[in-house]
Amino acid sequence: MIDISITFDHTMRELFTYPDPTFPLIVWAGKLTSKSGDILECHWHNEFEYFVLLSGELKLYIDGQPIHIRKGDAVFINANALHMAKPLEDAGEAVIFTVSFLPSLLTGGTGGTLFKKYFLPILQSSCRGFLIDRQASNAGTIKALLDEIYAIEQSEDKDYELISLGLVSKLWSETLQYIKNHPDILLAYGSKQRHEQKTKDAVSFIHEHFAENICISDITRKTFVSRSELFRSFQRYMNQTPIEYLLEYRLAQAANLLMKTDKSVTQIATDCGFSGASYFGKAFKNKYGVSPLKFRNSL
Repeated sequence: MIDISITFDHTMRELFTYPDPTFPLIVWAGKLTSKSGDILECHWHNEFEYFVLLSGELKLYIDGQPIHIRKGDAVFINANALHMAKPLEDAGEAVIFTVSFLPSLLTGGTGGTLFKKYFLPILQSSCRGFLIDRQASNAGTIKALLDEIYAIEQSEDKDYELISLGLVSKLWSETLQYIKNHPDILLAYGSKQRHEQKTKDAVSFIHEHFAENICISDITRKTFVSRSELFRSFQRYMNQTPIEYLLEYRLAQAANLLMKTDKSVTQIATDCGFSGASYFGKAFKNKYGVSPLKFRNSL
């Protein structure tokens, strides 16, 4: 599984913890395995992100659109775009690293000329992300810069910030050139951003009320969308129905309580919105392969 601690808020916005809050750049590596049922949940963040696959194969979804990622591939993911990833069956361990940063790393804020000229057009575009074509003229340069940023982050170079700043600046310049050379990608994954926001709103509602006896009509009333639109949006962005998402979220919260508390199985079932311990036990075993008690005792 991902071997760093990834945290999300109630809207599934990834919350990065920068080593230095005044230097909003973060680089991390992790792994996903199909045998363990690992998945990088559908989420979004304020940062621009580059996603590089070091080994294995993955199916990456950006804006609900699947992209087959192979070893050595690099992907750009726009800020605020919903995305998720899961390893392909029998493709071995998928090892990834990402480079994420806020525009303020290079501009110092959002009111200046640099931000408006070099970042705002991408933020406001319909582009949600794209696979960097290996055959493109500057694809090799982009990949080399990402590798260098990753290597610098792993080192103990005292000039890490200055070196990284120069590399990220060059990386963004090359990315803008890549987009200029491939104007079609600005529309390739363009979605109705209203639907994307409504999906975030629905996820937020589920996270806030999962312990209650909520149903689909509660979600549609809260998000002001029809039942059919809600199901279409979840299938697009989350690759599952809202009912399946609610169940998996409840089970994940239950697993966390089994690990971190001594509450009874019955109490945990109630706390996580299940109608009874029997149904909870069956659903939990179907998801994790063991009963809640065996799961707790195996820790």
